[in-house]
Amino acid sequence: MLYIQQSLNPNEEIIRVGEFHWWYTFNAALWIVIGIFLMSGILYAGYYFEVFQTVQQYVPTTPIYDPDRDGYWDAAVEYRGGFFGVLGGMNIGFKLGAFFAFVIGLLAFLQKMIIMATTEICLTSDRLALKTGWITRNTEEISVDRIEGVDVSQGVLGRMLDFGFVSVRGMGVGEIALPQIAEPIDFRRSIERARSVKKGDI
Repeated sequence: MLYIQQSLNPNEEIIRVGEFHWWYTFNAALWIVIGIFLMSGILYAGYYFEVFQTVQQYVPTTPIYDPDRDGYWDAAVEYRGGFFGVLGGMNIGFKLGAFFAFVIGLLAFLQKMIIMATTEICLTSDRLALKTGWITRNTEEISVDRIEGVDVSQGVLGRMLDFGFVSVRGMGVGEIALPQIAEPIDFRRSIERARSVKKGDI
């Protein structure tokens, strides 16, 4: 909360900090799994292609579904130096495809984690603030006494695991759409209580 803490006004207090739900981190990690899965699929296709080409080169009349094909297949793998020998001698196109598949998954994971690490969501006694950005900084703020309404959006899984999206409408200042956060209903209650305190209802 570096930005929020640095920008606090005199007598302004932090009431609640919005936090990303663990489901967000889980979804980010899935990109690495997807990258590994795609990489493995491409390597498997390349391995199959290389061994099949070797079999066809030395036994050109062997059909794909020949009953004796397994014997030729094992011999081709051994001839190419075993499993790792086949992978090492694989066509460069398969290697590059597998590499980029993994890199894309890794970059997608890092992007989501950077977003989480550089996003600040904070409700204070005076305002609701959303700060995003890493190299550049973008901030959106609404004074508590200018908040007109708060909407919560949750799917079935969001209701089960208690995460969702919160949109805060301000009078004459537009809307702030918060990213997926944990305990969105409680966060809305905190906003309503801050509004009531600001108006002097409590």
